[in-house]
This record gives sequence, C-alpha cells and structure tokens, in this order.
Amino acid sequence: MKLQFRILIGICFLIGALVFAFQKEWLYALLLLLVGVSYLYKGVSR
Repeated sequence: MKLQFRILIGICFLIGALVFAFQKEWLYALLLLLVGVSYLYKGVSR
C-alpha cells in the first residue's frame, strides 16, 4: 500500500473512533482506535 493511502485510512479510522466514543459505544471506539493507530504506525514507520 502507498504511504499516503495508509496514513489516510488511519486518520479515517481515528475519526470513526471519535464518532463512536461520542455515541458512548466504547467497544467499537476502542477497536477503531487500535486499527487506526496501527495503520498510522505502519504508515509512518516506513
């Protein structure tokens, strides 16, 4: 995957986590947060 695409996907997952946290769906927010952080970490570390 391209670097910018991976970072963009990570940011989208983090925005989704904020939306679920605002609706007090903590499990989904935590899952999206973990996926978003992993995409950002993989995108930045390369």
